[in-house]
Amino acid sequence: AYYLKRISKGWIFRTFPGPWEAYLEKPDGSCELMTSFKTKPKLGEVAKMVREESFKRYAIFNDRYAKGFGERL
Repeated sequence: AYYLKRISKGWIFRTFPGPWEAYLEKPDGSCELMTSFKTKPKLGEVAKMVREESFKRYAIFNDRYAKGFGERL
C-alpha cells in the first residue's frame, strides 16, 4: 500500500511499511527527498517546511510555470 499527497511545493509519500518522506519539487519539475519521518507528520507543518526550503533555494524561480521553467501549454 502507498500514500501520496500533494503539498505546497512538494509531496508527502509513504510505501507501507516504510517511513514517511517529504519531497521538495524543484522548478524543473524533478523532486528531491528532503527528510523522512517514522510516524505520520502533520501535513501543515511539513508543507511549511518544504515551502520555506523552496523559497530559500529558488526564490524568484520558485514558480514552476514561469517562462523557461516548463510553462503551461
